[in-house]
Amino acid sequence: MKRSFALPTSLVFMMSCALDPTAIPSACSAPCPAWSQRVDGRCERRVWHRPSSSDAIGEPGAAHPVIAARAGEVLLGFTVASAASNRVFVAERRAAATSFVVRDPGALLANATGAIDVALGDDGAALATYWQGDGATDAIFVSERSPSGAWKDPSTPSDRVSLADTAYEPRVAMGEDGSEILLWNQHYSAAGEGHYGVAVATRDDRASPWTFPKGPSEFLSPDIYFSNAPRVASGPKGSSVVTWYQSVGGPLMVFASDRSGAHAAFSRPALDGYISPAGGAVDSHPTTNPVPATGPRGEAAIVWTQALDVSDMHKGVFVALRGASGRFDPPKDLSDALSTPTVTARCPQAAYGPEGELWVAWYEEPSDGSHVVRVALRDPEGVWRHRGEQALAASSADALGPALAVGPDGGVLVVWSELLRGAYQVVARRGDWRNGLGSAEVISPEGGIDALEPVAAIDARTGRAWVAWTQGGYGFGRVYTADIE
Repeated sequence: MKRSFALPTSLVFMMSCALDPTAIPSACSAPCPAWSQRVDGRCERRVWHRPSSSDAIGEPGAAHPVIAARAGEVLLGFTVASAASNRVFVAERRAAATSFVVRDPGALLANATGAIDVALGDDGAALATYWQGDGATDAIFVSERSPSGAWKDPSTPSDRVSLADTAYEPRVAMGEDGSEILLWNQHYSAAGEGHYGVAVATRDDRASPWTFPKGPSEFLSPDIYFSNAPRVASGPKGSSVVTWYQSVGGPLMVFASDRSGAHAAFSRPALDGYISPAGGAVDSHPTTNPVPATGPRGEAAIVWTQALDVSDMHKGVFVALRGASGRFDPPKDLSDALSTPTVTARCPQAAYGPEGELWVAWYEEPSDGSHVVRVALRDPEGVWRHRGEQALAASSADALGPALAVGPDGGVLVVWSELLRGAYQVVARRGDWRNGLGSAEVISPEGGIDALEPVAAIDARTGRAWVAWTQGGYGFGRVYTADIE
């Protein structure tokens, strides 16, 4: 493994001894600040374990990685496209292991598989969900891993968890209390018309049976047109938020459903219960719009991108906030954006820290054709430190696809793909809400090959941070990881 190096950067704010790249005197803080550890009486900055070009995981053709890290373990999911078929794979690294083991959870299913999502539990259990089908009738399946490490995979089409019609866009979450949530888009017919609705299945704990929806009356979305891009975030004691976007006869709008705990029912919004402001359509993005996040005391946030006016020339990042109890407080109007109002913003991400601080990251498309990753921070008192034109420019060159994670000590990690020396490389910045972000660090192998689609996770028990991405070009990409112990 190679040690990363720092890149020059124009972003420096609230710098302190906590961001010293070499060593931090013990007098700076006790215990050690985020991203440091005590060694021989000094707080030394933790360093990245970077992969070499030979540390690839899985087969060529990989794309769309997802990641979960929990209780000393990490689980990856990704798709692989080949001339023979499209498949999904999981790569698991158990707590005592030093390498990943790759497996095909849908190996017993005859047709192609895709769109995987994964989750880990505190006890070592795991879930992987994905679709499988022939392009005409697609269904949702689940593979489960016991705490001992034994996987149970579907073997026949009858093992599907979705209803007997086309389904896609599966998502999964496992709560701190052991509760589990499956989510997908389900096709159904009503009044002679075909619709898609957000279907949810829940389980209070592993000893309990799954509760599946029986039909459209139990879906979360309004009974009209098509739901899109459902996402789920699980919070304390099984509280959860589900988001999606949907038209109710006009522009696409953001909807949300939530529940107060594992034994509570999810709410179902009315046709006019959307939370995005009127006057502009929500961005039709396949994977990151809208995105929910839950906080340590039951608070929640939803971020999305939306046209800033009816002309649809530019799109902005918006956020809706909810306290520990109550309803989401939507943006007041289209002028209430987090992003720069004169450009288009994409791919918003959100994450809460342990004190209730909220980080939001996205990238913008200025008129010069380059892209810049920006970061906004709302502190634990509810004050936005950076937003709008004052949002922090985290990148220094053309940059795409940010990912965001916050650790148990409040250490924030922002990663993205940035064009450096002729190829996109995965770049990271880390810090905390008090001290800001440190300097940029390249964590992907160099060599002129694009590194794209970074995803990030931080283990809430150990604080170990993981980043995964694909690198190698279309049709030849492999999965790589970097981590900080």
